[in-house]
Amino acid sequence: MPLNTEIERNGEALILCWGDFHLNAMYTAAIKESAPDTPLEGGGKVGDESCKILNFAMGVYYLHIPGCPLVERGEQTLLYQHEFVDPYDGEVFELLPGDVLRAWRSYK
Repeated sequence: MPLNTEIERNGEALILCWGDFHLNAMYTAAIKESAPDTPLEGGGKVGDESCKILNFAMGVYYLHIPGCPLVERGEQTLLYQHEFVDPYDGEVFELLPGDVLRAWRSYK
């Protein structure tokens, strides 16, 4: 069952060449804002300054983060600016206050 994602900015969906980096950035921003005390495997918390971007790999499909609207309801509006840098190609991906993050599953 595919995971569909969308980022809406100023009433329009952002056009992205979606990859794991964008998905990781989207969920990292959502969790940093709504559940910053979520513990990291190696110690520390998601809200710590040292936590730059989470790597969910396939784990995003099985997330359970209480208090995170993106995870619990499939939609979250960001309150703050977030900037992520892709370690592979140097792409800078910025999420802005007011961006609406959405994720839902589709069935056939």
